[in-house]
Formats: sequence, C-alpha cells, structure tokens
Amino acid sequence: MIASIDFGVPRIVGFRVNGPITAADIQPWATLLENKIQQEGKLRVYVEYEQVSGIT
Repeated sequence: MIASIDFGVPRIVGFRVNGPITAADIQPWATLLENKIQQEGKLRVYVEYEQVSGIT
C-alpha cells in the first residue's frame, strides 16, 4: 500500500509505503508526480518505508 503524506507545501510530496507493492500501486503515484512536476517544476519527495515485504 502507498499512502499520501500531506506537508501542506505544494513542492513537497510525501508517501508512506507499507506491505507488498505492485505496478498497479505505483502507477497512480507516478502519474501524480508527473503532474506535480508539470505544475511546480522541481519537487522534493519524502518516502517512509514502514514494512515493505516485496515489490513486483
């Protein structure tokens, strides 16, 4: 699972990753990042890994 972390700053994007991750989990977030880059230019990305049991 991938969940958003809101920092209240448009140029900072945060994610919390927990459990197994599939391409279907990643695709919406990849689209979000592409859109944010189009809007804001450079971004800062923060990722918290809680318990990742596999990426497929």
